[in-house]
Amino acid sequence: MSTTLSIAYAQGRTVKVKAAPMTTLQAVVSEACAKIPNSAHPESYQLIHNKKALDLSLPVRFANLPQGATLTLKRVSSAAPTASSISRPQQKGGNGSSRQQLIKVALQVVGGSRIINDFDSSATLWDIVYSAEDGAQGTLNLTAR
Repeated sequence: MSTTLSIAYAQGRTVKVKAAPMTTLQAVVSEACAKIPNSAHPESYQLIHNKKALDLSLPVRFANLPQGATLTLKRVSSAAPTASSISRPQQKGGNGSSRQQLIKVALQVVGGSRIINDFDSSATLWDIVYSAEDGAQGTLNLTAR
């Protein structure tokens, strides 16, 4: 099942792009640029929805867009945020340095129980699984050590 996205560009003009659920937003930008006369390379554009830049590496299904959404195609400079900087938000400390955020992670194990802990946003999956094993005091073996 596909969805039709309206892509707004220069001075209120729009172009409609059909996209399957697993089509990436980068592919949507490429298709929109192919339909727009005199458009530059697709790499020089960003999709905007509700005044927020979208991560172009996401499929349409996971972009949290409503059915028939209208997106804005905006040309970006070379200093524009990349997909990795959009998907990894960081807070600014009092002195201007960036620091990691705390995130809450819940692991559902086979027995039906759920382990919920707070981790630094830089924690790896291995750190999270290892911490869950340590918290279970030997009753849980996820890493097969």
